[in-house]
Amino acid sequence: MVRADEAVSRRWLTSLPVHEPSVLRQVAVLMSTVTGLTILLAVRIGSAGEAHVPVLVALAVALLLQAGAVAGVRSCPAHLLRPLAVWPDLLVVVVLIVQAPHPGPFVVLVAPPVVLVAQYGSRLELVAAVAVVAAPLLGVAVSGTAGSQASLSRLLAAASTVAFGTVLGFAVRLVSEQADARMQRLDERARRDVVTGLLNRRGFDETLEALWEADEHRPLAVVFFDLDHFKRINDTHGHDAGDQVLKAFARVLRAGARDDEAVGRTGGEEFALALPGHDLHTAATRATELVERVADLRVPCPDDVVRLTVSAGVAQRTPHHAGPSSLCRDADRALYAAKDAGRNQAVVAPQG
Repeated sequence: MVRADEAVSRRWLTSLPVHEPSVLRQVAVLMSTVTGLTILLAVRIGSAGEAHVPVLVALAVALLLQAGAVAGVRSCPAHLLRPLAVWPDLLVVVVLIVQAPHPGPFVVLVAPPVVLVAQYGSRLELVAAVAVVAAPLLGVAVSGTAGSQASLSRLLAAASTVAFGTVLGFAVRLVSEQADARMQRLDERARRDVVTGLLNRRGFDETLEALWEADEHRPLAVVFFDLDHFKRINDTHGHDAGDQVLKAFARVLRAGARDDEAVGRTGGEEFALALPGHDLHTAATRATELVERVADLRVPCPDDVVRLTVSAGVAQRTPHHAGPSSLCRDADRALYAAKDAGRNQAVVAPQG
């Protein structure tokens, strides 16, 4: 079951890493500057035909101007910085290889933009980048005079460019995705409680924040739980029995949770449930049902069968809540009211 805290896109062609605009800006400036200067160097050492020198110089100047513009415009959004970081350089390199009489030295220039597409774009963009490289290069190469030395040289350069870019791009993509997957697994472990497998405090707070921001007009309720007299269970039956009680209560919470709800262990014997789409009445009903279910629960331990009860505090988002933390404070106050009133019950926070 995929819950709210685990909901991520799994579409193969549209997976897109998220990167800071500042990083993308630096990449865009660096790529355009390096490619522009490389073209000027190639013209200077005579690696381009005389007829193509004006075109290549114009391309180099355009890249350098783009680098300066991107560096100077601080408000450029990320969705514009990403294509600026890779596509102008990629297209310029293709034009360079197509027009140069001896394209071999320029083949290596296709590597940086293709690698950047693999790193910063989706798989669909990587396929498109390879196609952009392949189509004109192979087209120009095949259209040359059959059997001529220049045509054969261009064909080999085009084929090697496409193969080089394809293999390198997908290799970088694979390594990047494996690294991202490892980081996600480590991050997920850091957000999980070791004993119960539920979200820990950090994970629950982050998920609640996401639910809060997802739709400010949708009802959102929070229920805080506290196992009654849990210290007594630990003192009487031992900490292993206490862990079994925690796991049993976690199973009860998880069993009744929907896919879009978040369940967490936020403290020693404290738990929380985020209920998107629930008003105060439905959230209170859910909390009362869970309290009653726990009262009927029997947890087998090595020396006995442990019975337990739980107290709950319920709060719903209202206009006076400044954020998730204020909503949680109301749920926490309601929880303490439930404990002060005799425990084994759910109390609703007043709506103000």
